[in-house]
Amino acid sequence: MNLTISTTGTTNTTSISACGTYTWANNGQTYTTSGVYTGTTTDCVTESLNLTITPTSTNTISISTCGTYTWSNNGQTYTTSGVYTGTTTNCITQSLNLTIIPPDTNTVNVDATPSFFWVFTAQIYTVSGTYQFLDVNNCVLEILNLSLTNDIAEESSNAFTIFPNPTNGNVVISLFSDDQCRLNVYDSQGQLVFENASISNGEGVNLSDYSPGVYIFRVYTSNQIHTRRIIKN
Repeated sequence: MNLTISTTGTTNTTSISACGTYTWANNGQTYTTSGVYTGTTTDCVTESLNLTITPTSTNTISISTCGTYTWSNNGQTYTTSGVYTGTTTNCITQSLNLTIIPPDTNTVNVDATPSFFWVFTAQIYTVSGTYQFLDVNNCVLEILNLSLTNDIAEESSNAFTIFPNPTNGNVVISLFSDDQCRLNVYDSQGQLVFENASISNGEGVNLSDYSPGVYIFRVYTSNQIHTRRIIKN
């Protein structure tokens, strides 16, 4: 037997920081406390583990909200109540204890011409359909069943123009004749909101106090009715 004994064995130390537990691949052991652990020895090199275990903890926030909730921690949107786990940083796991309150439902049916301004969304709708808005302050799901018609149609007559269009307030009526005419202004639901029995060329109409939306200007001449639409921002 030709025997060689090495007297210069070495130690290879690995330092690890972990949350809660750590399983060392060198020996398959799982550790739950900090310490220095010895593993296998190969070719006179002994593996050593310098382990720091940090206890894990959970930071829980409780939220009660209406309908849905988007958690900024992970960007997820939830529609049902429950306890949800988020990210872990520095061994602290974020937790969400969420209570979702189902909203009440309020449905309105609206027939309008030729468009409709809905106060909940602050939008002008020109297409019939069903629209929804979640009022989170009162926890009410507002549903709009909208039916639009074009009973008040544009005419090709050049009896008058309106400017500016769109407008934030005052508009000017420009008549293509010197005759005085009657003016009626209707909102998008066909309701009369303004009238002038004898309007003159260049006379203004102030829409500043009116809600945003589409308004119908009708000028009545001696033998015709002329219609124009104007958008109030």
